[in-house]
Amino acid sequence: EKIIDKIKDIEYSYINDAGIHGANTLILTEDGKLYTMSNNRNMSGNSSYADITNGDFTELTIKEGTTVKQVITEDGLSLALLSNGEVYGWGYNTYGILGPNYEIGGVYPTPVKLEGLPANIRYMSLGNGFAIFASKSGEVYGIGKNDYGQLGTGDSAGRTEFVRCTKLEEWLRCRTKIERFFSSIFVYFGILWKTTPKTAGILWYNINKEVILWSF
Repeated sequence: EKIIDKIKDIEYSYINDAGIHGANTLILTEDGKLYTMSNNRNMSGNSSYADITNGDFTELTIKEGTTVKQVITEDGLSLALLSNGEVYGWGYNTYGILGPNYEIGGVYPTPVKLEGLPANIRYMSLGNGFAIFASKSGEVYGIGKNDYGQLGTGDSAGRTEFVRCTKLEEWLRCRTKIERFFSSIFVYFGILWKTTPKTAGILWYNINKEVILWSF
């Protein structure tokens, strides 16, 4: 309630316990403003420090003239997708997710641009030591750990540069066809569907917006 009193129209928030690095919380508002609070200046994004039990949030401006569309944080590293399709990151680059222009294991307390990605990123996902980026035109890029083939490259070799994830692209194309097919049928019978950007699955809603199926 205290947060809501100070920050209006919260879209969603992320809380990250980064172990030995500390903890940070990011809040994104509906109008694309980003607020940060961390007990580690390397993770806040603007060198601010706050006691997470009684501290306060500060606004984090990443690039003038843009708003933030999505933000994610994991293991001391945070990524923000801007309204112009660019991606910026800050914090601990433990697995080299920031790309080849930045030192693996390096610390970046203020946002840096992830070079090597197209400037039309639509959605991103940050996992345990790896990241996935999907563009508006359907290409999927990945970087980082790949022990279990999580990058969708068809092998298990990790990547220190952004690489096309062809297996994921094939899956997305197949899923898009399925969604279009079922959406036409479900809309005909008065049922609405929605793909949620915060999960890897599909949420199916009835006309009262009650979830009736969650598929992966």
